[in-house]
Amino acid sequence: MTITLSGTSGINTPGVVNTAAQTVATTLAVTGVTTIAAGSAAAPALVGATGGATTGLWFPAASTVAFANAGVESARFDSGGNLLVGTTTASGLLTVKGAGATSGSYSTYVTNSSGTVIFNTRNDGYVYMPSTYSNTTANAANFFINTDGSVYRSTSSLKYKTDVQNSPHGLAELLTLRSVTYKGKSESDADKTFGGLIAEEIHDAGLTEFVQYADDGSPDALAYGNMVSLCIKSIQEQQAIIESLTARITALEAK
Repeated sequence: MTITLSGTSGINTPGVVNTAAQTVATTLAVTGVTTIAAGSAAAPALVGATGGATTGLWFPAASTVAFANAGVESARFDSGGNLLVGTTTASGLLTVKGAGATSGSYSTYVTNSSGTVIFNTRNDGYVYMPSTYSNTTANAANFFINTDGSVYRSTSSLKYKTDVQNSPHGLAELLTLRSVTYKGKSESDADKTFGGLIAEEIHDAGLTEFVQYADDGSPDALAYGNMVSLCIKSIQEQQAIIESLTARITALEAK
């Protein structure tokens, strides 16, 4: 049996379709297919007794189910099985579009059963994983974020490298560098004083292999861990000088 309802149609007698809205006092059991109007976000096809006439389900396209809240679509399952929240365009199995673009709201907010925050993303792009801070290790940092936001694992094995050559830079370049202290501008720095180098100065010194660049080509950050190789080369060159001078002194003292 197929029952078709439209407008304010309802059922108060089994198998009889009425043109006036009716209330079914007992359980409505339907065998077969029940077809209802597609509805819209402003006037959902299915609404609850307590949700109001503008909150419920509607069917915007084939094989698509949407959820309306107070007359506005809030989410949908599209024909590809993708869950879309705040948007009607799928970019993946789960696509979420925030309701703003500032730090005052979140696009995702995940907690455990105790209400402790596990993961959230602010609408201005900041990502928080509070529990990660407690997962400590003595291993070296191996996390890299590219300028496009993609995440990589840093490595050092020869199997990940090509065109390996001895570095041409050493003590001469190291001696030109300026060690500085500074205060950061980000909200997490909280007027803290840091020690380090300036990316633009490292670029100007010709040490571009240690500089990370922004999309516009300007110096943006430094690969401080990689600069250990510069220090090692400088120490080796300095040691060679020390050994040479020691040999000359020994020779002079032997006369």
